[in-house]
Amino acid sequence: MKRLFFLIIFSMMFVLSGHINPKTNYKITVPGNRDWIYTGIVLKSSDSVTITAKGRVCFHNGVINSCIGANGWPQESYSHIFFYDSIISDDPLPEEGHACLIARIGSNIFFVGSKKTFSKKNGHLFLGINDCTFTGNYFNTGKFYVSIEIKQNSN
Repeated sequence: MKRLFFLIIFSMMFVLSGHINPKTNYKITVPGNRDWIYTGIVLKSSDSVTITAKGRVCFHNGVINSCIGANGWPQESYSHIFFYDSIISDDPLPEEGHACLIARIGSNIFFVGSKKTFSKKNGHLFLGINDCTFTGNYFNTGKFYVSIEIKQNSN
């Protein structure tokens, strides 16, 4: 019985000392017609996070030639090809690709695209589409399939 007790105590000390860096993986679907999706993930500033995305989102009435991957339409070509849409656009990140994958932690919104690795961010993780209209005449279709890998560091 004493051996079991010491084994449990030793194991807990080993885990708490940071010798184990567990990795946690999540799969999330981000629909093109929603602004923010809560991932259910609460990050610590010591976590190292890698987000990768595949799939396509179509905007501007869901027209096939508007479909784009997670990096979105570069603003230069987007404003030429979809002029009217770009005039009324009020995207959360206007300097990034239209309809790209973005993330939010607290009030901090940042570009994710097809792959992003980051750390030193603390809070609830949301994923979304860099667009301002999701319903009505200019709705979106499609979705991004997102993988999130979190390496929990001991710091």
